[in-house]
Amino acid sequence: MSWEWMRGHERQVEMFRSAISRGHLASTFLFIGPPGVGKRSFALELAASLLCLRNGEAQLSSCGQCEACIQVAALTHPDVILVTKPDDKMVLPIDLFVGDADHRHRTGLCHDISLKPYSGRRKIAIIDDADYFNQESANCLLKTLEEPPAHSLLIMLGTSEQRQLPTIRSRSQIIRFQPLNPGDIVALLQAEQPELDPTAARKAAEESEGSLTWARLFVDPETAEFRQLLTAALDDSRCDTVQLARDILGYVEAGGTDSPAKRARMRIVTRIAAMHYRQQLLAAVSGVGRLPAEEVVANHLEIAIDAEGQVDANANVSNWVEWFVDALNR
Repeated sequence: MSWEWMRGHERQVEMFRSAISRGHLASTFLFIGPPGVGKRSFALELAASLLCLRNGEAQLSSCGQCEACIQVAALTHPDVILVTKPDDKMVLPIDLFVGDADHRHRTGLCHDISLKPYSGRRKIAIIDDADYFNQESANCLLKTLEEPPAHSLLIMLGTSEQRQLPTIRSRSQIIRFQPLNPGDIVALLQAEQPELDPTAARKAAEESEGSLTWARLFVDPETAEFRQLLTAALDDSRCDTVQLARDILGYVEAGGTDSPAKRARMRIVTRIAAMHYRQQLLAAVSGVGRLPAEEVVANHLEIAIDAEGQVDANANVSNWVEWFVDALNR
């Protein structure tokens, strides 16, 4: 990957180039923006550009061919630390930052980023789930934030400033990422899938709320078919709720037998519902067409958002489906 694929984020690229050229690159950044707009890809491309063996830092451009660029792309570079919330946890556990009970302060991000770079110019850490810090895990990171090791760079990825703890937010330089425009999403989809029908790509892009991740899902035949089924049921006050529960459960379980795969499908269900109700709410506020009352749509949207929270809390799949359908029906 190179910056040419970072569509919609040209301003952020130039900001980093300017900071490096002036020698004022901060040590800690908080990337804020909706899911699926490329924050993680941007962070990895930034890491590759800073560690590239052929191009200097001032160029801030990865060659994509040297050993460092290849390792960053494969997530195997010894100087790039990637931290993500485990699928079976509701928050970022402290073990990720200071090591488990038997190896306290000898492993984990805070230890690893304090070491000298192994082969690159910097140690770069990327925390992929900054929305899931709790007070305990954030406190583990405080010393690193307040006294960043030399030649280190820490990047945290989150969806909104409101979801960040004050201790994290106040010690970071915030970089905001906006939803992608449909034209950029269409170009990225067609680059990934040259055989994709342009009309399908455009429709997915326009309905994705600026998220490439969601656009990819909307052109996936299985998810597209399920989405059509689900939104039709959500619009039908007399739909067969028993059948709807079966359809949702079938889609979730088709994702795989392991819990992370099922939870990923559960999140897709809640996001499709939430996006549907947001669009309805906007239409209701604008007075477009015959729609349920605004408060009804708003209540349904709140249920969809609550349902995603229950997914994060490791709700049982069958119980979750039953509750979700029943709550919407009531």
